[in-house]
Amino acid sequence: MFDKENDRREPAPLTVGKPILDRLSSEVTSIVTQALSPLSADERNALHRQSWFTIIRRDKNAFVATLAFEATIERLQQSQAKNGTVFIQEAVLMECIHYLVWCEGPLNTILGEVCFLGVRAGFPFRSWRNSELVQLDSPQDIMDTSVSLKAGYLQANHVTFPQGVFDPKVRNAIAHMDFKLTPEGDILYWSRLSGRPEHTTLWKLQRRVWALRDVCITIEKTVADGIARYLQ
Repeated sequence: MFDKENDRREPAPLTVGKPILDRLSSEVTSIVTQALSPLSADERNALHRQSWFTIIRRDKNAFVATLAFEATIERLQQSQAKNGTVFIQEAVLMECIHYLVWCEGPLNTILGEVCFLGVRAGFPFRSWRNSELVQLDSPQDIMDTSVSLKAGYLQANHVTFPQGVFDPKVRNAIAHMDFKLTPEGDILYWSRLSGRPEHTTLWKLQRRVWALRDVCITIEKTVADGIARYLQ
């Protein structure tokens, strides 16, 4: 049942603390500033056009599609509640896909934009391709990397993500359907090459989604404000 244990009781919406988001915003602003401030107006506009066709347009589409997905989930939940047919396993499955959508949509695209600006700011982004370590320069090369690599690159260049918001183990398990739902609504998932599953619940995953949303929106607004300051 939903109230069987404390961590299965529906919580009030939990957001990432403002000081943490302010710090994240400041660190992203630093990258945007270092990338754009040395450029002429023409160079800034050219860089923006290059990014628009590969990353920024995709980022906008990712947010729109994600919000549409959330509206669909809300309608399904309201319909179930109205009919008195709320099934915990269905709710958990929807939340798993919900987390994956945020990871592979808004988080993936907005991190791609910050990585692209980081490269233009002079912070090399390297990745293994065909047993060779190559430098990633173009927006498409950067977008072709995983969310984990993008996040790792930014963390290595002093962008601090709230702890536990993006969990590659949870993301990978959901993406590869390497998880199991229990009748009580628990989620058992397996890390790569691990024979012992890890464990979370619907409400813990839901809190992670709320935090991920806060992070994506914070970065999105910071990047947009930063670019707007330098574009004419």
